[in-house]
Amino acid sequence: MRKHIHLLGAAAVLVLATGCASMDDTQRRTATGAGVGALAGAVIGSATGGSAGTGAVLGAGVGALGTYIWSQNMERQKREMEQATQGTGIAVTQTADNQLMLNIPSDISFAVGRSDIQPNFAPVLDRFAEGLRNNP
Repeated sequence: MRKHIHLLGAAAVLVLATGCASMDDTQRRTATGAGVGALAGAVIGSATGGSAGTGAVLGAGVGALGTYIWSQNMERQKREMEQATQGTGIAVTQTADNQLMLNIPSDISFAVGRSDIQPNFAPVLDRFAEGLRNNP
């Protein structure tokens, strides 16, 4: 039985490794979640005396669904931030670890030698803060 699990795991890694090149970020993260879920499900299934195969299938489904929902939420937040900062020179990027980062040029946020926010930057911060309040 363990031989089949190892063979199944190796095949899954091979498929994921070769298929990820053409995937977008959401698909890649969903596939990763499915793989991690399958591995965890197989381990838990074996450890509890159940079927490793059934555990792997259930774990893959839960991992894929959870990761997909999380990735869709992050994509929505990114779009909202991009809309809030459109035309301001602020860039919204998503990091490799699925966090959102704002790149704010210093010339639009503060005047040289001043600590107060530029008047045209305050509405951008307000919209950004609204997005953070809606997505803690």
